[in-house]
Amino acid sequence: MTSTESQQLRSHFSLGLRQSSRLSESLNLEDLKLKENFLEDDAAQRASRLRDLERTVAINKEIIAELLGSATRRSENANRRLNVENRFLHTKLREVRDELCESRAKILILEQIIKEMASNEEESKREYQGKVQTLVNALNIKDQLLELQEARFKAIKKAINEN
Repeated sequence: MTSTESQQLRSHFSLGLRQSSRLSESLNLEDLKLKENFLEDDAAQRASRLRDLERTVAINKEIIAELLGSATRRSENANRRLNVENRFLHTKLREVRDELCESRAKILILEQIIKEMASNEEESKREYQGKVQTLVNALNIKDQLLELQEARFKAIKKAINEN
């Protein structure tokens, strides 16, 4: 194998390793980023729903306050119904707040995973670069030895032809 052929082989080998490593790591990072975006959108929707429920509760409290001023039977029934609805809405409000907290926690976890994967990716990159460099150095040494052997062979052949 000539030194030109070995340089081409070395170049193709190094390129293949880099492309394979980048592809698998970028696919994992893209999946995690999509999940993170989904959870952020979900958190925003839940926050909006939470604000809507809080407004509804405030409106119901105002209605209840107005109806309490009336002593008629009809207003007492309406008050009871509004109180039931108000308790229901408070329960839903707590559930939405809990879900929002869970979504935020999931987002934080995904962000930590993404940071860890990026760190691992960088570490792997450095490790593979070191291995590739070691292989390149070994190949260079072998090329030099091959060239030396070829020179010796030519000298021996020349000496034989001269005799």
